Amino acid sequence: MFCELHFHTQETSRCAKVPAAEGILAFSNYGYDCVVITDHLNRSYYKDYYDGTLSYKEATDKWLKGYRTAKAAADRLGVKVFLACELDFDEGIADNEYLVYGMTEEMFYTVKEPWTMNEATFKEFADSNGLFVAQAHPFRPWCKPCPPEHIHGVEVFNSHPRHDQRNHLAMEMWLSSDLIPICGSDYHEEDALRGCGMAFDRDADSIQDIVQMLRNKEYRLVIPGKYTDPARK
Repeated sequence: MFCELHFHTQETSRCAKVPAAEGILAFSNYGYDCVVITDHLNRSYYKDYYDGTLSYKEATDKWLKGYRTAKAAADRLGVKVFLACELDFDEGIADNEYLVYGMTEEMFYTVKEPWTMNEATFKEFADSNGLFVAQAHPFRPWCKPCPPEHIHGVEVFNSHPRHDQRNHLAMEMWLSSDLIPICGSDYHEEDALRGCGMAFDRDADSIQDIVQMLRNKEYRLVIPGKYTDPARK
C-alpha cells in the first residue's frame, strides 16, 4: 500500500493552496493507495473558528472540513483517506511541529486545546491512547530536534520545495537513535507531489492500522529515486 503521511487541505490549513478534492485526485493519478490528512492544529489556526462566536464542537466541525472533503473525494476514486494532524504547542520547543497519528474524530472533539500541552505531557497522553507522534521537518531553520524520549518517530525526508529541509540531518537523527523514520510530501501546493511516501507491507482499514505498521516497521520509506529499509541503518 503506497501511502502519503503528510497532506494539507486548503479547506482547513490556510497555508495550503490546493482544494482537498483536487489534491486527492492528483495523488490517485500518481498511484497512491492512501492519503493521511494532517491539517495544522494549533492555537493560531483554531482561533479562526474558536473565537467565542462558536462552540468548541462547532469549531471542530469546521476544522474537520478538509478531511471530510478529502475523504468524500477519495471514496469516489477508491483511495483511502485517514485523519491525523500536525500539532504545534503554545509553549513547546522552538517552533516545532509534530505529526500525530491515531486520534479518532471523537478525540478531536473531546481532547480540547491539545496545543496547551507540551512535548513531554503530550507524549504521556499519546502513550496512554495508542497514538504515534513524529517530529516533522526537525532541521528547518526555526525548528530544534526534539529529545527522542518525547516522540516516537522523525520525518527523515520532507519534499516541500520551498523550505530548507536539511533532510540529511533528519536522516542522521534517525540513524543515531531508536526513533522510527517516516517521510512525506508535506503537500500544500502541486509541486510538492514528487513520489515521496511510505510503502506499507499490507493494506490498512484505519489510522490505527497505520500506527501499528509504523511501530512494527512493516513498511519501506519511499524517497524519490530509491527505497530505504528501516530495519537496516
